[in-house]
Amino acid sequence: TDGRTANASVIGYAGPVLVRLTLDESGAISALSIGGARMLETVGVGTRVMEESFTGQFIGKTPPIQDGDVELLSGATISSTAAVEAVNQAAAFLMNEQE
Repeated sequence: TDGRTANASVIGYAGPVLVRLTLDESGAISALSIGGARMLETVGVGTRVMEESFTGQFIGKTPPIQDGDVELLSGATISSTAAVEAVNQAAAFLMNEQE
């Protein structure tokens, strides 16, 4: 994927929620993966942040992601919020790096 990539991690419900984010030349999110080997969120609840139905909401959006930009997962608000925070941290790192 063309673009700049960064990782960030925010503590979710049970442990770190790792995000790997790629921004395209315009600063929009072109790729996003959530999870990682140490994903400890509740299986079938918090782990749904790793599914394309959640991560796909971010593609094409320009961070920072605000409340209401993406739909948080019902029953997994802490995991969802951690994922959004990690996305914003990774994006901020890339933006600062570019300046």
